[in-house]
Amino acid sequence: MIQFTICGIRIEIHFLFVGVLTMFLLIDPTGISALGLFASVIHEMGHVVALIITGYRPKRISFEMTGICLNQNNHAISYLTEIFILLAGSLTNFLIFFWCLAMEQQLDKVGVWAMIHLMLGIVNLLPMNALDGGKILRIILLQCCNVVRADHIVFWVQLICVFVVTAFCILSVLTGKTNFTALIFCTYLIASMLLSKT
Repeated sequence: MIQFTICGIRIEIHFLFVGVLTMFLLIDPTGISALGLFASVIHEMGHVVALIITGYRPKRISFEMTGICLNQNNHAISYLTEIFILLAGSLTNFLIFFWCLAMEQQLDKVGVWAMIHLMLGIVNLLPMNALDGGKILRIILLQCCNVVRADHIVFWVQLICVFVVTAFCILSVLTGKTNFTALIFCTYLIASMLLSKT
């Protein structure tokens, strides 16, 4: 792992992140993986901008096998501020999608770049622990019930979500509507759900 500090924020780059990134770029001759990676960086920059707007600085930014992770520092923030920070990534993706849509004027002419942003924004709002949507759901639940009950509800919601998404991905791959990367994404969702329960 490579570590360095910028403006008091620890940056960590894990070797598995570099390995997974390299694998995706090598096995995808279409270049869509590279566009997806760039869209993911823009998504994370949305979170960073929200952090700057709210005056909250993360303790560390970690580039891990599963993606980019912003770790909070020990200063408490309101739940509304935390929700805003979590929503900022998807909102950034949606803004780019609608900007591309406005440039083209027609939905059927919107290119791959715009559709990647739309899908990335939607996927990150799924109620999964590893995604922004799951973290938002947990924050909302913690306002009305204890930690154990909130985690229990999030687990069952994400179990249903994983089942539906996995079934959709398998059907899409079998019918040729998408490639195997959808199954890799489903494997990631299942693994993150199981790891969050242990």
